[in-house]
Amino acid sequence: MSPGGHLLTTLGACALSLAATREMPAGEALALAAGIAAGGFLIDVDHAVDYVLFERQRDLRPGAFLRYYLGGRVRRTVLVLHSYELFALLAAVAWWLDAPALTGYLLGALMHLALDIAVNGEATPRSIAAFY
Repeated sequence: MSPGGHLLTTLGACALSLAATREMPAGEALALAAGIAAGGFLIDVDHAVDYVLFERQRDLRPGAFLRYYLGGRVRRTVLVLHSYELFALLAAVAWWLDAPALTGYLLGALMHLALDIAVNGEATPRSIAAFY
């Protein structure tokens, strides 16, 4: 999914979260929504890390970055923040600590991955679900 698509769906999820948690203490409701924002949109920071560290690209302009990814020139993709293993670890920590921000991050990130699999799966030659 495009960054704009992720941004719009994340804003919608944050708004729904705030509407659904009106009865919660304000701090917890805001922490949950902030976590959803981080997981739904900011999770893609790992693309930039891959771009610089593994692809050894130095042109940091957004246009160059998007052309590189959308042009199919990527050779190595790690995407640490998109991994199922990290999700399992964070889920255990969120449950253990009862942390609304971390729970929100997981909810936003799961939404993000579901959208990536649904939208980007068609453009991926192999199973994108197995990749993560």
